[in-house]
This record gives sequence, structure tokens and C-alpha cells, in this order.
Amino acid sequence: LTLIPSMAEPGRVWVVFSTPLVKMPVRFMRTTVFLMTIRESFWILKKAKKIARVLSSHKAVILRNHGLLTVGRSVDEAAWWFITMESCCQSQLMAESVGKPISIDPKTARLTHSQVGSHELGWLSFQPLYQTIVEEEPDCLEM
Repeated sequence: LTLIPSMAEPGRVWVVFSTPLVKMPVRFMRTTVFLMTIRESFWILKKAKKIARVLSSHKAVILRNHGLLTVGRSVDEAAWWFITMESCCQSQLMAESVGKPISIDPKTARLTHSQVGSHELGWLSFQPLYQTIVEEEPDCLEM
């Protein structure tokens, strides 16, 4: 598994709230642990092991007052879930600034998740961005 921690602004802002994201179920349905509280320092081994256990069966953790963590079977997949989670946080913040967002009904959320929430589609969804990065910054592949 590959782990990507999020320190980007939308995710850092969202983690201070105590409600799950409304838009999240479509890609992260039943694969995200919401609002885990880390009372001590994040790097305490006991807490790190607990987070690792949780992430073994989820693709994301929202750590209240800390940030977001995403994982995937590849760097590409984990990066895509990171980008998507940040986008969900940004959309949620924008939506809540103008009113109360309407949740997606469970049947539609399950269908959409089955279409866009798999490991393979996480990897595949990152590929156009990867190609753009390689084309614009070919030196990034040099060791």
C-alpha cells in the first residue's frame, strides 16, 4: 500500500468540522473512516499502528484537526484518491458556504461507487494527470 498524507488547504479546513462529507460517498462509500481523533502526537507509534490497521481496509481516514490520509495499491491510485478527497472537501466547503447540501440517495451512491470507486479505476483515473506531468516535466522521471 502507498500512503499519501494531505496538508492541502481544503482538507485541513474540512477536518475541523464534525460531520462527514456529503459528496464523498460516490468514490469513498464504505471505504473512509470519518473524523478519527488523534489526541496525542500523530507520530506516536501506538497511534500510527492503529491508523495503519484502519487503512488496511479503507482508502481514506479523516483525522480531526490534523488532515487527510489516503492509500492505494499503487502510488497512482493513492494520489488519485488524495486529489479526489481534496476536491470533495473543497466542494463541500463551497456548498456549505451557500446553504445546506443535499445528500445523494443511498441507491445512487452505491451505483456510482461501483462505477468509480474501484482500485483499478483509481489507478486509471490518475493516468491522464501522470501523462501531463511527464510531458510538462520530463525531468521528474530521472533518478
